[in-house]
Amino acid sequence: MRGILIAVLLAWSAPAGAQFSETTPLPDGYAGHALLSAAGHLYKLGGMSVTNGVYDSRRVQFARVEGPGRLGPWVESDPLPVGIYFHGAVAVGTNLYILGGYNFENDEALASRRVYHATVGADGRPGEWRRGPDLPEAVFFMSAAHWNGTIYATGGFNGETLTRGVYSARIGADGSLSAWTSLAGLPEGVYTHAAVSDGTLYVLGGAVNGGSEIFNGVYMAAIAADGSLSPWTPTTPLPYPVSNHAASFANGRIYVSGGWTGDSQTDAVVASLVLADKTLGEWQSVGTMPRRLYTHASAVADGYLFIAGGI
Repeated sequence: MRGILIAVLLAWSAPAGAQFSETTPLPDGYAGHALLSAAGHLYKLGGMSVTNGVYDSRRVQFARVEGPGRLGPWVESDPLPVGIYFHGAVAVGTNLYILGGYNFENDEALASRRVYHATVGADGRPGEWRRGPDLPEAVFFMSAAHWNGTIYATGGFNGETLTRGVYSARIGADGSLSAWTSLAGLPEGVYTHAAVSDGTLYVLGGAVNGGSEIFNGVYMAAIAADGSLSPWTPTTPLPYPVSNHAASFANGRIYVSGGWTGDSQTDAVVASLVLADKTLGEWQSVGTMPRRLYTHASAVADGYLFIAGGI
């Protein structure tokens, strides 16, 4: 989809039915990309385009957040070292990180262990993309989150099977990463899921049983002071099975948008309050997108939920 969509993050007492409107569109339609919010800008990283497919998967564009729900023009930045799509990505301060995914290089696409990092400059432009410590395994359709100076990589497909693997890396003062540490594995292998964190790590939906079953389950694991995880436990499941969706955390709530339900894309946007014990409250509908979407991306900036691209 060429359009990029926005919606206000509602207070929990507000009625459902958030209204989406279009803001500055991406330069092309993209799927399998990442959308990050950092330093007053949004960043679209990698992904396959409508015009050139995987041959555009090195492209990086960024746009300034210019006011409530408004973006400036998208600016082309220096490309990624290789084409990347179906990857994980997080922004921490002024640092952008890309994890795993498919890497497209020399007309060949392979599941990747590579991790890349760039620091955003004063003008919002990402600096040089530098390679960090590799993930312990090559994975695509994985997801990533961060908390308290640590990045977490969850699940994915390693080319042979869905993985239960969960790995962490500490962020140094210069934005570089430590070697990856293996943590408590997920209860089952999962991919095409989403992950968010607010001091507890949540893994939402995706496909399980070797990819044959789309899942509505949500797993949670508390993050200890040293970055390790408690055992994974289930919490309130999503209202429907979904994969290739997007999730963002803001104002004490997790927001899940779109995705593939097994029969079609969905336009639903649902939210759950994180309760005092870190379990999730009942999922509630907070609006619908103007289009049914999957393989899109979302990010929160300046009190707005931005949803970009997708099929």
